Amino acid sequence: MSTRIPSSLKWLIDKRARLAGEIEKTAQAAKRAAALLEELRVARAITRRHRRIAEAARRGGRDRLHQVGADDLQENGPAARRAHSLDPVLPEGGQRPVDLDDVGTSSASPMAGRACRDPAAPGKLQQLPNFWHSDQWRHRRHAPAIMQVLDSGAPIYVFLLFRSPFMQKPSNALNRISFATWIGAAAALVCLGSGAGDSRAAPVSPQIWLGGVDPVVRSSMDPNGASDFMDLFEAKAPWERAASQVKVFQASTQFFSKAPDDMLRRLFEDLNRRHIAVALGALMLSGDGQCGFGIEGYSAPRQMLAIAKRISKLGGTLSYVAMDGPLMGGHFYSGPRACRSSVEAIAREVADKIKQMRSVFPSLQVGEIEPLGITEPPDWSKTLVEWTQAYKSAVGEPMAFVHFDVQWRGPWAPQLRDLESRLRADGTRVGVVYNGFGADKTDQEWVQHAEEHFNLLERDHSLVPEDVIIQTWNRHPVHFLPENQPGTLTNLVISYATKRGTAR
Repeated sequence: MSTRIPSSLKWLIDKRARLAGEIEKTAQAAKRAAALLEELRVARAITRRHRRIAEAARRGGRDRLHQVGADDLQENGPAARRAHSLDPVLPEGGQRPVDLDDVGTSSASPMAGRACRDPAAPGKLQQLPNFWHSDQWRHRRHAPAIMQVLDSGAPIYVFLLFRSPFMQKPSNALNRISFATWIGAAAALVCLGSGAGDSRAAPVSPQIWLGGVDPVVRSSMDPNGASDFMDLFEAKAPWERAASQVKVFQASTQFFSKAPDDMLRRLFEDLNRRHIAVALGALMLSGDGQCGFGIEGYSAPRQMLAIAKRISKLGGTLSYVAMDGPLMGGHFYSGPRACRSSVEAIAREVADKIKQMRSVFPSLQVGEIEPLGITEPPDWSKTLVEWTQAYKSAVGEPMAFVHFDVQWRGPWAPQLRDLESRLRADGTRVGVVYNGFGADKTDQEWVQHAEEHFNLLERDHSLVPEDVIIQTWNRHPVHFLPENQPGTLTNLVISYATKRGTAR
C-alpha cells in the first residue's frame, strides 16, 4: 500500500527544495562578490600605486620613484600588500623586475638593452622586447613591472608589459582593470635620463595655453592697428585643429576690465563650447598708495575681485590666474614709484587677493609669470625660490604653476634646469612662453623665432615644460587666424603640436 502525498504538501516540499537551491546560489554569488570586491580593492590599490609611479617619474625622477612603494604600502595597507605580491620574480640569473621598494638598487638586465636611448630622437621610448610569449613567463601572474637597466653607468628605468593581458588570473575583472591601469601608467611613464647620468623625466604631453594682444591692449599699443582677436570666437572660425590642442586661453586684466559685455559673453560661450579654460593675466599688487602706480603687476586694490565678479555675472568661469611678475615688479624693480616690498609682504598681499577671488571661483588655480635668463639681479633664481616658499606659507598651498618669459639671448638654460627641479619638487608645474622678439618686424619673422626657440629648448628632453604658452605681448603677430597660414598664432600652435606628435 503506497502513501499518497497530498498535492499541497508536495508543493511545499518542492518549494523548499527550490528555495534551498536559490539560497545556495545566493551564497555562492555572495562569495564570488566578496572575492571580486577584494580584487577591486586590490585593483584600486594598483591604480593608486601606478598613479604614484607616473607622478613620481614625471615630477621627481629616481629619488621620488624610490619612495613610491613604501609610501603606498603604508597608506593602502593589506590591499596594497597584495598588489605588491603580484610583482613577479624573474626565474633565472638573479634578473628580476624591480619591486617598488627596491627601485633605487641596481639590477642590470641585458634583455632590456638600450630601451631608452635613441640618438635620432632623444627621449623617445623605444619598442621593448616581447617577453610575454616565451614559456618562462606563461606561469607568471598578470601584473607588469618596472625594470632597471644599466646604460653607460647611468641607471635607466624602463616600463615593461611582461605578461599577456589575456591570461585570466586571478580573474577576468581584475585582469581587465589591471591591464587598463598599466596602459594608463605606461602613457605617463617615460624613460628617466635622456643624457648620461640624468634621471629626470619629461612630460609626455605639455598643456598648451594660447594668448595674445587683445583689442583693449592693441588700442593703446597701436591705435591704428587691426586684429582678428575676436574672430577666434566665431562658430566657424578657421582654427578647429589648433583649438583641439589648446587647453587654456589667457587674456589681460585690461581686457576683462574694459571690454564690452557682449564681447566677453561671446568669448566665454565659444571657449566653453570648445572646452577651453579661461585664464586671467592678473595684476595682483596694489602697493600702499604711495608706490606702484604705472608699474607692471599693479592694479587698484579691489580690481581683481571686480573682474572675478564680472566674469561670473557674464556667464564665464575663471579657472586660472597667472600673476604678472609680482616678484620682479614688487620686489626688484627700483625705478620711479617702486615699492621694493619684501617677498613676505608681497605674499601676504597676494594671499588676500586670492582669498577675494576664490569667494567667487573656489577652484581657482593660481600661478605666476616671471622672467628667466636674466643676469640682474644676480640672485634671481635663489630669490624666486624664496618667494615661492613665502607664497606657500601665506596662501597655504604651493603655486599651481610658474611660467617663464624667457630672455632667449641670456643664460636661460642653467637657470631653467635649476628652477625646474626645485619647483617640481614642491608640486608646481613649470611652463615656458614660446615667443619671438619684440624687435621682429613681421608676423612671419616672430613666428619663425618662436619655432626656433621651442626647438632649441626641447632639444634637451629633460627641460620640456608641463605648460607651453603660445603668446605675444609684442606688435607681432597681428593675426591669430587662419590656422593654415604660416605666421599666425594658431598656425604656431599646430607647428608645436606637430613637433610633439599630438596634432590631429
